[in-house]
Amino acid sequence: NSGAVLTSAGAKYGAKGLQPSSAGLAVASHSDFALPGDFTFECWFYVSSWSPGLASLFNIGAYNSGALFRVRSNLIELFINGAETSVSATISSGAWHHIAWSRVSGSVGVYLDGALAGTVSNGGSIPAGNVRVGVSAHNGGEYINGYIDEARLHKGVGIYTAPFTPPSRAFPDTATDLTTALGSYSISTSHVGEVQVELHGVEPETTD
Repeated sequence: NSGAVLTSAGAKYGAKGLQPSSAGLAVASHSDFALPGDFTFECWFYVSSWSPGLASLFNIGAYNSGALFRVRSNLIELFINGAETSVSATISSGAWHHIAWSRVSGSVGVYLDGALAGTVSNGGSIPAGNVRVGVSAHNGGEYINGYIDEARLHKGVGIYTAPFTPPSRAFPDTATDLTTALGSYSISTSHVGEVQVELHGVEPETTD
């Protein structure tokens, strides 16, 4: 894990969450990380301090051949194959926030604490690559000074298409429980069986 640790201080739900440090958490490349179409990445994150000035949350592959999900105090950014898109937002330090990028047919809805912060267009196919949680592969100095919990990548489906109530408890592993965890948002049965990569206080796992 190259310096990343699980700590009770970093838990939004459950016993522990991830404190990535400047090294982040590294996961080896897998074909499941290729995202040619729709996807959703979401997590809870806590910025202790806006130093180094931004917070990288999730990275697949390299800067020019992959994806980077990153936030600043006033901006939410998504890089796909080097192409940057962003929306304005106000993100305070010292508080937990839920964030989600939900891509449907090339249109990415960006949600902060369940509210739609904006929509950007980026339909680029994301190739498989090594995954880093909490740090950027492009620049090791781009990391989150804080914690990440309940991180989940949904492949093949843009789950959120309208404002929603953020999950009110830890992500479970069954479709029935997932509906409950998402509060007022219901996940349709057609989404069951999609690849989901999870990080919720234990370790990343891939389910088919």
